[in-house]
Amino acid sequence: MTSLSTHGPTPQDSRTAAAKAAIWDALLEIYQGAVTGSRELSNRHIAVDATLWDVDEPQLINGLAELELTRDRRGSADSSLVSISPEPPVIDVWGTTAVVRHYADVTLATAPGTPGTGTPGTGTPGTESMRIRNTSVWREIAGRWVVVHNHEEAI
Repeated sequence: MTSLSTHGPTPQDSRTAAAKAAIWDALLEIYQGAVTGSRELSNRHIAVDATLWDVDEPQLINGLAELELTRDRRGSADSSLVSISPEPPVIDVWGTTAVVRHYADVTLATAPGTPGTGTPGTGTPGTESMRIRNTSVWREIAGRWVVVHNHEEAI
């Protein structure tokens, strides 16, 4: 009969755990940047040539420059981001590539008079909520984990 022994985490296990933590921290910073309007905070975790499927955009966004144009266009929208509350992720890491899957609840502030929000007849802004599911592909490039593809969808 063969006995099984436990030897503790291997160096690979430790590297994988560190990668998962770094990726999740980076994703939380992307969300923080989105909520606070700090593009720099978000952009430092997005590859220059990343592709993105955005919940509000019908076309694939190709690269950080196109993402900036998309953000500029949204600047005049009738709603703004109040919060993003992500649920714990599922993260798999294979060497220098990783995939992250998670859900998030998103809250938007809506303009006064938007039907179905705020206090009727008062001009008070309201909020609306949306639930998204998100899958992102990450690569470790020059010692940093960055998003190379992101796909989000309202559910």
